[in-house]
Amino acid sequence: MNYTMIGAGKTGRGFLGRLLFEQGILPTYIDASKALVNELEAQKRYTVEFFGQERQTLSIPVQQVFHTEDPRAKQAIADSDVILVSVGAGNLEAVGRLIKSASPSKNLLVITAENAIDPAKKLEQILGEQITLTVTEAAIFCSTIEKPGSSLDILSEAYDRLPYDAVKASSYNNLPKFFIAEGNFPLLLTRKIFTYNAASAAIAYLGAHKGYTWYADAANDPVIVRVLDQLYREVNAVLCTAYGIDPGEQEAFALASKAKFQNRNIRDSIERNARDAARKLAADERLLGPLLLAKKHGLPAASLALVIAAAILYGLEKKEEKVTEAYRQGLEVLLPALKGDEGTLKTIAGFIETKLGVL
Repeated sequence: MNYTMIGAGKTGRGFLGRLLFEQGILPTYIDASKALVNELEAQKRYTVEFFGQERQTLSIPVQQVFHTEDPRAKQAIADSDVILVSVGAGNLEAVGRLIKSASPSKNLLVITAENAIDPAKKLEQILGEQITLTVTEAAIFCSTIEKPGSSLDILSEAYDRLPYDAVKASSYNNLPKFFIAEGNFPLLLTRKIFTYNAASAAIAYLGAHKGYTWYADAANDPVIVRVLDQLYREVNAVLCTAYGIDPGEQEAFALASKAKFQNRNIRDSIERNARDAARKLAADERLLGPLLLAKKHGLPAASLALVIAAAILYGLEKKEEKVTEAYRQGLEVLLPALKGDEGTLKTIAGFIETKLGVL
C-alpha cells in the first residue's frame, strides 16, 4: 500500500512517520514549507531520539518529499491508498483543496491526525462530494518536539499507539498494527480534549503566569498541582455525568495524563504549549467546552474559570489577534469577576492571584 503524509512537521515525521517506518513503510511527504522540503530532500533522513533514552535512537530515511505546489505532490496523492494529514486544524482547507485537485480515482482512505475538534468532519465539508474518499480521524497522545540545534531531528515519547475512528473506516481491516480501532471515537476524542488538553492548558498558562520556561517544571509546581488536581476532579465529574463514563476508568485516564505531564524527561517548553491562545479559547475547545458542559449539569468549574483567565492574560500579553475580541464578545459573561476596566492585564492578573490563593 502507498502511504502519503501531508504535513512533515513534528507530529507528521516525528510520530506518524516513525510509526510507519517501524512497520517497514516509507511514506511520501508533502509539506507547505519550501525550506523544510528542501532540507529533507537534501539530507534524505532524520533521527528520532526518545526522551530519557527510553529507546534506541532511530535514523529514518526520506524516500520522497514534495512541496504542496509541486505537480508531483498531486500525483503522489492520486497514487495513494492511505493519506495521513497532520498540518494543524487551520490548514485543513488548503489540504482539502490539494486532495480535490489531485482527483484520486480509487477508494482512498484519509486519516486526520490533529489536536482539534472534528477535523475529519471539517475536511469532509471541504472535499464535498468526493465519493471515492473515506475520511476518518485519529487521536494524538504522543509529544514530539524538534531536537535543540536541529531543524529536522525529533525528540519524542516512546509511544506506539494511534487510536482511530474504526466506524468511519469500517471497510479497512489491513492497517498497520499501531492503529488502534475505536468503536466510539468521538467520545475518546472528547475525553482527550477535555482531560489531556485542558490539563495541558492549565500547566502552560499558569506556568507562564508564574514565569516558568519548562513545561514539566510547571507541572510539578505545588500550587499548579493543586489547581491541576481540582481541574481533574471537575472534568472527571463532568465527563462521567454527561456521558456515563465509569468514574474509575476516567480517573485512571486523568492520572495517566498527569504522569505524562510531570515526566521531567519530556523536555518541552511552556511557550510551545501556550501559543495560539485564541484557538484554545473557542467554545468547543479544551477550556470552554468542559466549562459550558459543567454549567449545563450544574457542576463546579472554578479551576476551569481560572485557567481561562490565565489563557486570556497570556493572549493579551502576547498581543495575539482575536483574544481581545473573544474576551469582549463573551468570555466576560462566563467570568464576571473579570468585568471592570475592560479586562485589563492588571484586572485579570489580580483575579488569577486571588483564585490561586483560594483553590
